[in-house]
Amino acid sequence: MSLVNQMLKDLEQRRAELPRGDSLRGLRAAPPSAEPQRNFWPTVLIAAALGGVGYGWWLTFAKPGLEPGLEAPPVAAANAAPTGWVAENANTQPPSATEIDAAWDKTWEPRTAEAVSVAALEESRVESRPEYADVAATEPAAPTPSTIKQPAPQPTPTTTVTTVASAERTSMGGMSPATSPVTSSMHKTPRALSPTEQAAQDYAQALDALRSGDTARAEERLRAALDKVPGHAQAAETLSAILLQQHRGREAEDVLAEAIAAAPQAPRLLVLHARILVESGADSDRDAEAVALLQTPTLSNDAEAQALLGALQQRRGNDAEAATAYRQALTRAPQRGTWWLGLAISLERSRQPAAALEAYRRALTDRALGDQVAGYVRGRIATLDNSPG
Repeated sequence: MSLVNQMLKDLEQRRAELPRGDSLRGLRAAPPSAEPQRNFWPTVLIAAALGGVGYGWWLTFAKPGLEPGLEAPPVAAANAAPTGWVAENANTQPPSATEIDAAWDKTWEPRTAEAVSVAALEESRVESRPEYADVAATEPAAPTPSTIKQPAPQPTPTTTVTTVASAERTSMGGMSPATSPVTSSMHKTPRALSPTEQAAQDYAQALDALRSGDTARAEERLRAALDKVPGHAQAAETLSAILLQQHRGREAEDVLAEAIAAAPQAPRLLVLHARILVESGADSDRDAEAVALLQTPTLSNDAEAQALLGALQQRRGNDAEAATAYRQALTRAPQRGTWWLGLAISLERSRQPAAALEAYRRALTDRALGDQVAGYVRGRIATLDNSPG
């Protein structure tokens, strides 16, 4: 479950720097395919997009404080032998297996306006003392020296709060009101927490439970937060991660679907739900559902979402739509070589060799590309350079 591993890694290794190199270490060559396959590179690019989106989810969700609790293996490599269209058009032998490094580039920061940050939730945690609202008291009339024996009559308060004159007032002697150190006491009335504040409290308690390794308690508090605020993005993301860890994928999908229904413009919920659909297997119906989620207008400027959309469209054979999505992603993160590679493949399939050649060359500028992937890109550049016209 590469998605589970990625999301566990997101929860446990907060603010850790994700390495970008050595992404192809320890790979084994896969046996040659028995029949042509057209989906190798789209599958590899989807794996790259999923890794980047997962790390983007981590940046949105993670803040310092969560201690490592569970060890998770690294994301599995996407191993498949490229045949079909790629093998037929390359003048050099393409790699038999590869893993594209999908490390998050720090120049691109995900939007977090739709979700309350963990820091804000921590700050909103209710203290041991109850919260009160101050209610102003009415100052009674000051006594004169001639009538000091009894407190002056107090005006009727305009609120339900009773203002009580201090007993020390009777011992003030002839002190004038200006020099009197005594002030009237005030009663404070507890203020009930709003549903949003209660949900923040539940979420903070869930974080505490995760720190101590009590996932059952964490799940209980997260569900309580979602009962109070159904669109609580942080709670939905965290709960779905716990459910995926426990191989309860269908429940995780239901949690995200309900949260999206309550907060349809929350980008991280949309992308996370799409990732789960994509990783559940190569199913045309689920791919179509993921595409629909990623085409939500609120994700039009989300680079990771657009890159994942491009890889999905490419796998479905929609190269024109894939190229459009990749271009949209690259306007926000032009340094991502894997996205340039995806764009180049779709452009070449669309019989746009000049544009494809330029995209292949741009892909090589990303030093994070592994040697085998870079070798494939150089082979395509050589082929297009020597092609007539």
